[in-house]
Amino acid sequence: MIALLAVVAAAAGLLVAALWRRPRLALVTWLVSVAMVPHWIGFSAIFFVPVQSAIALLAIVAIGGSMGFKLSAFDVYFAAIIGIAVVVVLLGGGSQQFSVDLILQWVLPYVMARVVVPATGVHFALNAVAIIFAIVGGLAVIEFLLSWHPYVGWTTNSLLYKNWGSIQIRGGLDRSEWAFGHSIALGGSLALAIPFVVTSTFGRSWKVLMLIVIFAGTVSTLSRGAIIAALFTLLLCSLIYGRHSLRAVLVITTCVALAVFPDRLREFAYGGTSETQLSAGHRGDLYSTLLPILSPFGRSDDLALTRYLSVDSAFLYIGIYFGWVMAVMLLIPLAVVAIRLISGKASGLEAGLLGHLPLLLTVALITQYQSFLFFVAGFAALLATTGKLKPRPEDNATDLKTDGADELPVADRSMSKRPARYQRPRREDSLFGLSSR
Repeated sequence: MIALLAVVAAAAGLLVAALWRRPRLALVTWLVSVAMVPHWIGFSAIFFVPVQSAIALLAIVAIGGSMGFKLSAFDVYFAAIIGIAVVVVLLGGGSQQFSVDLILQWVLPYVMARVVVPATGVHFALNAVAIIFAIVGGLAVIEFLLSWHPYVGWTTNSLLYKNWGSIQIRGGLDRSEWAFGHSIALGGSLALAIPFVVTSTFGRSWKVLMLIVIFAGTVSTLSRGAIIAALFTLLLCSLIYGRHSLRAVLVITTCVALAVFPDRLREFAYGGTSETQLSAGHRGDLYSTLLPILSPFGRSDDLALTRYLSVDSAFLYIGIYFGWVMAVMLLIPLAVVAIRLISGKASGLEAGLLGHLPLLLTVALITQYQSFLFFVAGFAALLATTGKLKPRPEDNATDLKTDGADELPVADRSMSKRPARYQRPRREDSLFGLSSR
């Protein structure tokens, strides 16, 4: 055991050294771990630590130590939510394991976005997420078409692998899960990536291609909630970034569809097979049964913990283990986002979080999907904090001051207003690192 801990400590030290003052490398490493490494891969100490959480912690240490961090009101509010969870656990009314998960898979990804993204430059981070999850979407399509599931058999923790390692089937078809351990977790993560594509600096053709691949990957999960969240997210993003005529067409089309085809939409939401209808009925039963028995703080009645093997709602799940006050506190930011969206102040990432609401009401926070969700939340808070609340896709100016890391090098600063003459970026600036000069 001591030898194993020594090896882990040595590996951690090497990784911190490799990531030190290389925020772009740190961000890409973490994103790849989220997109390509199953949640059950990690190591056990006092509790199990997924590889994504370990990399996030080391990246924060490496980059936070060289860049610093400034608190905002959003951070204080998020800290208050976590503080309530800790107090509930200390008083004996919450889930200790769940509270550990909050630190590993909520706090670390959120802080990762707040600390590492400013150092990488906002547009680099947007582009990196867009590229990686477009690749994931394409791989999900291949997984579905070929019934090829490369992560079946990957196991270092038997209990987690038993829970998440099997492939779901719907209508006789294997559902794509890729490395996310669950089809809805994959579909939800792809839906969250849509605003990153929309706000990236790629050309229109590349954006359309990446959106098509991401939507195809979402459809391959056969998750109705993920498909609805993806469409809703795209609609909200179009309200922010689309031209006035496009916004008008989308709003009118949506209203007409809701008015003319309510039965078809209801049929899609509830499913056309007995399997999907049973799933929808289960979720309806959850709300009608569990909402009345939620406690303000702490665990709810044992009925909530023993009657249902699966609580398919992020807010209900949190309410059961920590009380409805904490669940409501998590809903309030979405209401704020809705107000900001109406007033024209919201960013695309905020629109993505609001567009994710239909899925959050029908699935618990599971696997690395929850880590990516809170990374997006931290990124959205970062954009709101910096004052550039509505980044335009065509805007190539950096949103944050990052010591020139996100600026195009100019041969002569005095000529910066003339036609640009660019020199080759220094090695430290070229891909993953900040210049130390």
